[in-house]
Amino acid sequence: MSNSLTDCLVKIMSDGKPWTFWELQEEIKRRYDVFYGEPTISAGIRELRRHSSRKKYRLITNNEEAS
Repeated sequence: MSNSLTDCLVKIMSDGKPWTFWELQEEIKRRYDVFYGEPTISAGIRELRRHSSRKKYRLITNNEEAS
């Protein structure tokens, strides 16, 4: 797999729907054929909250509003 866990999470979660760890786990396995445990997925989501990740993936920052 050439995608990082955070790459996978951004792609999967970009639909805006709420996801459980277990749903994310299943979807990552289905799309990318790799398994991550709940603590690892949680760490990936925390990584997406960092300013550097928000900038990298062009996510809304604290100073912006959703459209």
